[in-house]
Amino acid sequence: MDLLKGALKSLRINQQDVLQLQSRGSLNKYKYVPLPSDKSIRLFEFHPANTGKRDIDLEMSIHSLEGAPSFECLSYMWGNPTLAFSRLAAQSNQEYSTNVEITISGGAFLVVRNLHDALKMLRRRTGCHAATRYYWVDAICIDQENIAERGQQVAIMDNIYRAARNTTVWVGPEDEFTKDAVMLIRDIGVLSFRELPFIMANPGVYKSMLKDRSLDIGMTVVQLETARTGMAQVGHLILFRHLLEAFRPSDASDARDKIYALIGLAWKERPPFSTHPDVLAPDYSLDTREVFIKTARLMFLGYGDLRYLCHA
Repeated sequence: MDLLKGALKSLRINQQDVLQLQSRGSLNKYKYVPLPSDKSIRLFEFHPANTGKRDIDLEMSIHSLEGAPSFECLSYMWGNPTLAFSRLAAQSNQEYSTNVEITISGGAFLVVRNLHDALKMLRRRTGCHAATRYYWVDAICIDQENIAERGQQVAIMDNIYRAARNTTVWVGPEDEFTKDAVMLIRDIGVLSFRELPFIMANPGVYKSMLKDRSLDIGMTVVQLETARTGMAQVGHLILFRHLLEAFRPSDASDARDKIYALIGLAWKERPPFSTHPDVLAPDYSLDTREVFIKTARLMFLGYGDLRYLCHA
């Protein structure tokens, strides 16, 4: 017994932590309740007794999108948010290679570590408010194992974000680059796109980072300019072909989302959707090859040329 106590002490695990781990280990896997209609969504709230605890405990509920209470969306990186050249990279790669268990309506549920970090951030913020706060995040509120539901929910994702009171974007915990990055974002925010050629023509660490194709950066200044130029042509709406061009170098945990994630951002009253509105509805029963072929065919039918085959 003394040996066991000493081991627990050396690991800095107290008796309460051990009992908590044993309790969590006995939880059954969380089971989704089917959505009653294609206009229904799930929202979660933090369990009232969860404030200040180490573990995340959520309560899930189902609502119609039109009749849902005020809610917030969370957008986050699925993978490791740490840059490869950060001094924290080695430690971070190990930490973010594992999933973390949380509790949803009494059931056990696994989330990626970066989402777990984001949930802790939201819980700290929620603790300051007396009223119930509802949240939506795709990895939790969509049954990812239900192929039909996944496609249906992705199809209305633009409406979900539009209905949200606001969207919190979580890019990861602070590191040695955070302060500079925030300053850069503020500086870029006041620039006009007429100044982009000057920025790109002058040397600097951020320009070098953005233009280095060996780095895992989702969107360069050039691609951003392409997308924004397309957006400027039609006001606040973006042509689907501009989105495909701009986000072509970006990564996705599911390659099919390189197509499906952009549909909600595209202007539906212009080709290819104006001529073939339902051809590209999200369908996760199709494999990546089939989705890409279907998209290429749609672009040919919508625009009447083969220019997009050069991206193959």
